[in-house]
Order: sequence, then structure tokens, then C-alpha cells
Amino acid sequence: MPEALLLIFFLIIFIFLTSTLKVFKMNGLPFWSAPLLLLVKFSAGMGLAWIYSNYYGDRSTADVFKLFDDSKHMYAAFDQHPADYFKMLFGFSSDAPYYDRYYNQMNHWFPSFDVNQGLYYDTRTLIRINAFFRLFSMGYYSVHVLLFSFLALWGSMLTWRVFSRGSTFWFLQCWHGLQVCSKKAW
Repeated sequence: MPEALLLIFFLIIFIFLTSTLKVFKMNGLPFWSAPLLLLVKFSAGMGLAWIYSNYYGDRSTADVFKLFDDSKHMYAAFDQHPADYFKMLFGFSSDAPYYDRYYNQMNHWFPSFDVNQGLYYDTRTLIRINAFFRLFSMGYYSVHVLLFSFLALWGSMLTWRVFSRGSTFWFLQCWHGLQVCSKKAW
């Protein structure tokens, strides 16, 4: 019950924002197109979570759950040691062995390969984002899906705005758009 209430609360806020903020308005489309896109993104995310929940048994290897589940260990520090939580969240002195008591409980904080081989390892960032979202989500996965859906829609709309405007600075807009897309991909 609390999950449903919290989800409805955030859904109302995000539908209001997507129907009123200028960044979500696109020429030629009705005002309800952005809220509809948000609902489609959210539904797809929840559908993917349903597939992983019902057809794949191990949450620790499921892409949609593993970083969410690891964020629980970082967030646990918020109650007992808030300073530890914020240091880990923002990366201040978070490499000290003292924090290993949190990191060792996580399955995906330490890479299973040598990061010096040139591979980019971004799971720590996603664990931190999920740990931050837990401040608002009370640990409910559906709320995280909605928050990520909203941010993804916002990024998509900003990317669309970069490429849809006719401008004399088209080269700079294309360069910025490529930067935005590459950051979204990673």
C-alpha cells in the first residue's frame, strides 16, 4: 500500500511537470504527448522488471535489479552514519579501507575485470544514483523506474530540441547533441 501511494504521488508530480514545463512541449504535438511518453517509458521499465522477476531467478545477475539491490547497502549507512553515506555518495575519501564494510556487502562495486585495461566501469555511479533515489523512494523499485523514466524523457526532449532547431550554430548544436547522447549511452 505505501508503495502504491508513493508511486501515485510521484506519478502525479511528473505528469504535471511533463504537461506544463516548456522543455516537454514539442511543436505540432498536443500537450498530453509528453505525459503519455512518460507512461510508456514507465510501463516498459515495469514490464522489463516483470520479465526479469518471473523468468530469471537470480536477482544478483539481473541487470535491472543488481545495482538497485547494491544501493541498499550504501543507503543503510544513512541511518547509522549519515556522514559515511554522503561521503560514499559523493566520492569524498570513499576509497579508504574504512568503507569496505559497506562495499564488501555489494556484489557489483568491485569490477570482475581489470579496469586498467581501458574499459569504462560505471556501475559505481549507478549504485550511487540508486542510493540517492532511496532518499525519496523508500526503497521501492517501481519509484526508481519512474524517476529514471522521467530523467530519460527529459534527456530525450533536450536532445530533440538540440537537433530540431534551425540555427546558424548547427555545428555546435550537433557537437553538444553527440555529447549528450554519449553520456546517456554510458
